[in-house]
Amino acid sequence: MLPASPDTTAARAAVDLMNAVSAADVIGLRVDQLPGELIAEVLNVHPRNGFVDAVLRALQHQAVRKPQSTIAGLFRTVSFEKLMRGCPLDSR
Repeated sequence: MLPASPDTTAARAAVDLMNAVSAADVIGLRVDQLPGELIAEVLNVHPRNGFVDAVLRALQHQAVRKPQSTIAGLFRTVSFEKLMRGCPLDSR
């Protein structure tokens, strides 16, 4: 649970952690730095069946609804769909 005040160090650390794990999950950012056994265990408990397609549809919808959003910018400036489809977690 986050502390009551959103500007605390603990809250910032929680936000940073959420960003890091989201990037690892969605595009595979830095998963090469995680132990293979940990990844295998997580994927065994939480298989990625259809993950990319479902999340990609939701993010594309959001990008259309809010063209000035961060995700819309990612679709415009980097090949975000290609990054998602190339996530190394999906090849395990």
